[in-house]
Amino acid sequence: MKRLAIYAVFITVLIIVAYQAAKLGLGLRILEKQYTGLKEENASLTASNASLTQQIKFYSDPYNLAKELRSKLNYILPGEKEVIIVPSTSTTSTSR
Repeated sequence: MKRLAIYAVFITVLIIVAYQAAKLGLGLRILEKQYTGLKEENASLTASNASLTQQIKFYSDPYNLAKELRSKLNYILPGEKEVIIVPSTSTTSTSR
């Protein structure tokens, strides 16, 4: 009878330990997924940061800044002439 009680306690403890181990394993998998997601987000933000740093460096040059602003705002300095190049719309096709 004493042995049966010891076995019952042992099995109960074993079940509790197995349950806790399974619970920790599940938690570990969830944390690994979060870690992978955060790692990918970090890589994306690092690339974005590098791109923005490059743009800041480019626009820090007054010549580049003026060129971009003139291009986007279609601004012409006094004395400059505007040239508009229109692509030809005629198509040539050869039929045999």
